[in-house]
Amino acid sequence: MRIGIDAIHLSRNRKGIGRVERSIIRTIARMAHSHQYIVFLNSDYTSLGLKTSAAVTYAFAPARNLLAWEQFQLPRLSRRYEVDCMLSLSDRIPWARDGNVLMYLFETPDYRAEMALAAGSVGVYQRASDFITRMQFPYSLKRVRHIAVASRSTGKDLINRYRVPERKITVVPAAADAQFGPQLDPARRLQTRGSYSAPAGYVLHFATGDLRDNTAAALQAFARARIPSAMKMVVAGCASSVMDKLKDDIITLQLSERVLLVGYLDERGLVELYQAASAYLDPSLYEGFGLQVLEAMACGVPVVCSNTTSLPEIVGDAAITCDPDDLAAFSAGLEAVLNNPDRHAIMRTTGLRQAGNFSWQRTTRELIRLCELAAAR
Repeated sequence: MRIGIDAIHLSRNRKGIGRVERSIIRTIARMAHSHQYIVFLNSDYTSLGLKTSAAVTYAFAPARNLLAWEQFQLPRLSRRYEVDCMLSLSDRIPWARDGNVLMYLFETPDYRAEMALAAGSVGVYQRASDFITRMQFPYSLKRVRHIAVASRSTGKDLINRYRVPERKITVVPAAADAQFGPQLDPARRLQTRGSYSAPAGYVLHFATGDLRDNTAAALQAFARARIPSAMKMVVAGCASSVMDKLKDDIITLQLSERVLLVGYLDERGLVELYQAASAYLDPSLYEGFGLQVLEAMACGVPVVCSNTTSLPEIVGDAAITCDPDDLAAFSAGLEAVLNNPDRHAIMRTTGLRQAGNFSWQRTTRELIRLCELAAAR
């Protein structure tokens, strides 16, 4: 059997869904298989850090934008390589593609579009893309053979918002990549902290400019927390436009000496940033799957996060969870973690145990099984 993997997000960037596609492909390349896998890209696979194996073939085609890729290049490549089932992490499937598609969803597009519009920073192209997605998404849900969702929360959204039959949905949690693990060398951890001018440690938060990040709440909770003044905060993942907007908030909160804004990090830098953190703070308003809280726990970092959407099912009882609007609760959570070494150690241990419940090998095997079922129908 030939299974196609649409890896367009990995071709375009290495964040978010692109990182998930890369983890799936890398896992498949390390496993023994009776199937053949065709990975469809619009970039050279060697530039993306991907390796060949007996079971994996890479197919390349140029595309100016996602719409051209989805509606023209992907169907053409699928026919050329005689794919029996396509695994897609997109929320739009080609109009010309038959129903042998396994859609792997992390979230529904309505949340993303609504938050982007509320932020007021959506360009013309993005508005058009979001409009097309929202029009095509219900049609795609009907046409695909089966839908894998990364969390029960996303599955409930499909059932309640789009009336997708429960029998058509299977929960297949994602995982943290194997490179996310504790830093066992204290000297290396201190070196990383020193590079961020935070020798006493730092609270980590990610801010992409998406309103769902709830970064204003993260900054306010940090400012209010009664923790050592030497403790810093690193806000990472910021584009330059996001940094400009956050600087005013940082000045208003009198945090200029305690908050460091950091842009895009490569894989190694991202792992080291997690590993050296004293705590991870995530007051997110919505998460289809809380990959970042999982990565933090896998690195042995205590997590203080929201109690909404998918986050409770990801962290279990290993994190301190709060209502995303409760600043006092987030401040108290930081105090509990950072002022109490025993609590910190316990949360580190329980977080590592919880992260161990998620595995890319298990996830990939389940996705392959669902592809087999889709192709057999």
